Amino acid sequence: FNKNQKGTIGFQAIRYNQKIYQQKPDLLDENVIVVAYTPFAEFTQKFNRKYSLRLEAQYMNTKQDLGSWAFLQAELNISPNWSFTVASLLNLDPRKQGIRLYHDTEAYAPILYPTLAVAYSHKANRFSLSYVKQPQGVVCTGGICRLEPAFSGVRFSMQSRF
Repeated sequence: FNKNQKGTIGFQAIRYNQKIYQQKPDLLDENVIVVAYTPFAEFTQKFNRKYSLRLEAQYMNTKQDLGSWAFLQAELNISPNWSFTVASLLNLDPRKQGIRLYHDTEAYAPILYPTLAVAYSHKANRFSLSYVKQPQGVVCTGGICRLEPAFSGVRFSMQSRF
């Protein structure tokens, strides 16, 4: 938009064999093909040289696996050292996980997976502390995808570049 406002929109379509890629032995069908469509948008507002806010939204539509999902994230960056993140992943098809809203009804509530994180960078080091609740699934970061287990708790990480 201008030098202080940047945005990206996109659309991703994927198709893969879940039994082979995710190595799920409990799948009866030898060729479970997952087809997913994901529109996404990202917007960054630079307020000045020190402060910026990045917003991200995604929606994944699929009939396979655990169904459709929505994702929202807000990230406040205070240059050059600090970053604060609030994010939420929402399972829109909770019946696929078998978690009912109430035990005596057929109602299902969407399942929320929140993330709160703070990161501090100093020279070539980055330290982050976060509370994460995540479902099992494939996580892709920086072009590298890996299968991660379900997790809920505190996570600390340290990265050093040399």
